[in-house]
Amino acid sequence: MEEKVCTKCGESLPLNEENFCWVKGKYERFRSHCRGCERKYAKENYKRIIEKEKSIRIRNKERLAMCYRS
Repeated sequence: MEEKVCTKCGESLPLNEENFCWVKGKYERFRSHCRGCERKYAKENYKRIIEKEKSIRIRNKERLAMCYRS
């Protein structure tokens, strides 16, 4: 099985969806850091992430309202 090294912790893990998140978009691929590091980052920066999401909702309030009117 193929392995990938996490860019944050340096640990070598099997390359699958249990260990790395899948990124959809123009170039579909696995993220460069493992799920454990991603959880750790989210926990450390929880308040900052919530504030950022809140500001995005406020900026796009009209567009979001149009989507939910249907």
